[in-house]
Amino acid sequence: MSTKCTIKYFDEEDHNGFHLYTDGLDEFDTDNEPPVYLQLNGVEFIASSPGNVEVRIPRAWAIKLGLIQP
Repeated sequence: MSTKCTIKYFDEEDHNGFHLYTDGLDEFDTDNEPPVYLQLNGVEFIASSPGNVEVRIPRAWAIKLGLIQP
């Protein structure tokens, strides 16, 4: 049984897409809010130290996520 609570979800025909969600078993952050997770499928990423991640996503996804305006 999943404890994920979907905020936004998008899946293309080739199974590339994203899933923005919270997890019901997580403890709340210091601001009394649960953390948010973003799962990206079928994208390039670069990880570097100390703990930086760069993700290249299609512009259409950024619009669907509300990160940028169309």
